Amino acid sequence: MPLGKQSANFILHRKGAAVVLCLLGMATLLSGCDKFSHRGQSEKVYVLPREKFLKDRVAVLASTTATVTNGEPLEVLEHSKRFLHVRTPKGETGWIEEATVASQQTADAFNALAEENKSNAYVATATASAEARMHLHPGRSTTWLYLLEKDDKVKLLKRAIAPKAPVQASPVARPASESGEGKTADAPEIPMEDWWLARDAQGRTGWVLARSLDVDVPDALLKLGQGERFMGVYPLDSVHDENSGLGGGPEVSEFAVAYAANHSGLMYDFDQVVVYTWNARKHRYEGAYRDRNIEGFLPLVVTHEMPPNANEKRAATPEPVFRYKVAAEGASITLPDVDDDAEAASDEGVPHPSALIEKGYRLEGVRVIPVGPVSKAGAEAHPETEKKNSKKKK
Repeated sequence: MPLGKQSANFILHRKGAAVVLCLLGMATLLSGCDKFSHRGQSEKVYVLPREKFLKDRVAVLASTTATVTNGEPLEVLEHSKRFLHVRTPKGETGWIEEATVASQQTADAFNALAEENKSNAYVATATASAEARMHLHPGRSTTWLYLLEKDDKVKLLKRAIAPKAPVQASPVARPASESGEGKTADAPEIPMEDWWLARDAQGRTGWVLARSLDVDVPDALLKLGQGERFMGVYPLDSVHDENSGLGGGPEVSEFAVAYAANHSGLMYDFDQVVVYTWNARKHRYEGAYRDRNIEGFLPLVVTHEMPPNANEKRAATPEPVFRYKVAAEGASITLPDVDDDAEAASDEGVPHPSALIEKGYRLEGVRVIPVGPVSKAGAEAHPETEKKNSKKKK
């Protein structure tokens, strides 16, 4: 039966209303999505302990739902007093103590530190002698995020010094007589310790306590250290010796080694450079060059350059050249200081001399020959211990 005019108009009116309602619903949905998107990304935190268990509830007797490890990101689902309900990248959920995780802000600061130093050449390699924390700044009480495991390999980028611990003691009045008169004692000297800015195999970068790292040194050189600290070992050349007795094949490497006194907190990186060449006839290392009582600063750079007497008539090959810098006499050395709450700064605690002298040498066989001008006597700074000894001799 054909519809009447009024019925048709009614149906069209209802269809139009339905379309309007549908459009309004879509607009509401889109506005809701837009509102949700403006809330930003989900909150993330990062695990601090080497290994941590997630629990199904906040209670003494709770079941383990998942195991998370150091540096692993977790999505925060819910906040509770001192606890967080989180989700792992695998979709596992559970509760974790808020004190055992680091914030996204901390992770961003470490990422910035790694980005800032990703193209920096390393000055030495080292192995972790024990589990060690990677800090955002030098100092035991500073923010940390990552853990190095024992035997982890790292590349050392910079050395810094920081106070071993905050000094709580203040100057005290010591009475000099019964009348109560006295004088104030000098403030105690703050002990300092060494830190390395290190980059591990994963690219994670942070400041590590130097005593937790062992600079990599060939076994044949260990007994030549004479109680000094190895700050860097740099291959220069190699010598063929079938009877070297070293167990590493007939090719024996020759090295330039930077040493430092065996105590922390020095305002320079090394105080001695030694070149060890190989005597193929006696099958042993011998010292071909030694520069002592200097205030040296890393890096020590090794290149290979053509000798100055090379020409078309005389065939020549590139020879190893090493260069390093020492503080000039009278130079002041400062330590940049950056608050732990500020942005990551690679130079915090790194000694900076006001004037440096570059020294360069070329290894020609077993001879070490200066490259460029030789510094004049009295132009270089010397460690305080050497100055005190010279005064005693006088």
